[in-house]
Amino acid sequence: MSDARQADRPTQDGWPGVSAAQVLDLLRAIRGRRIAVVGDAVLDRYVYGEPVRISREAPVLILRWSGEETRLGGAANAATNAAALGAEVELVSLVGDDAAADRLATLAAQHGITAHLVREPGRPTTVKTRFVAGGRQTVQQQVLRLDRWEGRPPSAAAHEALVAAAQRAVGRAEAVIVSEYGGGTVTPELFAAVREAAERRGVPVLVDSRYRLRELKGAYAATPNRGEAEEAVGMSLVDEAALVAAGQRLVDELSLQVLVLTRGEEGMSLFFADGRPPLRVMAYRPREVYDVSGAGDAVVSAMALGLACGTDRVLAAALLADVAAGLVVGKRGVATVSPQEVEEALVGWIPTVYPMEAATDR
Repeated sequence: MSDARQADRPTQDGWPGVSAAQVLDLLRAIRGRRIAVVGDAVLDRYVYGEPVRISREAPVLILRWSGEETRLGGAANAATNAAALGAEVELVSLVGDDAAADRLATLAAQHGITAHLVREPGRPTTVKTRFVAGGRQTVQQQVLRLDRWEGRPPSAAAHEALVAAAQRAVGRAEAVIVSEYGGGTVTPELFAAVREAAERRGVPVLVDSRYRLRELKGAYAATPNRGEAEEAVGMSLVDEAALVAAGQRLVDELSLQVLVLTRGEEGMSLFFADGRPPLRVMAYRPREVYDVSGAGDAVVSAMALGLACGTDRVLAAALLADVAAGLVVGKRGVATVSPQEVEEALVGWIPTVYPMEAATDR
């Protein structure tokens, strides 16, 4: 029985057929799926230091440098998450013509990602630098973040190159992620071109947008967190009733088939355009929540991989995303999870899914 038919048969205790085995089957099916990621790639830089004292020049902490590293962030992190789960990934993004773009390209290659980075002279590649304080025997804590970015639209030449690269990548994909982080890559024209190319192939487009969710209409699915959903509907989602109303409103107004509204430690809620009632997926919790950075990228990449195996597997995809996000937040910084980690996490796990109408009774 497909997920779509299962979701039409609620029971008092949840949905029939929902199990870790369902997620395991999907995990094995996603290997080798082709995913295109179009959006704002970010270079995440971490600078580590041991606290020494308070400066006499100003009331600021002095850190003794102990190391640094760079990782892929933003759309590039969504690509990395998909690749880590076994997908073949193409990344299309607008970057600067600088050393940060070189580093992005190098890291993408190391992760097995085919990167089409359109370089625009005069534009800085987006870099987020996090200063992390802590010693060997103490908890490390981020004390400052310094961002360098440019949000203006690309030049005409760069935009033309982006559209061409995106159309080629979508033409080879089984699912498409549009990841918008305010870096200028995702223009309305680029999104329209991506959506049209995906429609011709009959593959789903998933939107993960930090700032412009309401502008990116007509995708198959979107994966906002609660704050992004509140911003999109212009109201505070203070209770379950408000959240249900907002979720269905976004499905209607954004012309979505599925909305995956992530809720942090409260899990996620699924809303559908086909008349099925909204579902609540309770969170898979790691032993300790270390860092929520990148959890949204884990969700959209897992959802895309699941839907690449068939849009009737949306519930299994959501459960996979639930587990992946739960594992990611148990790691430091922007991180990924492997199929082996997910498989181990499924041992003994019993997913909890039920209609939103029952949520207030739990």
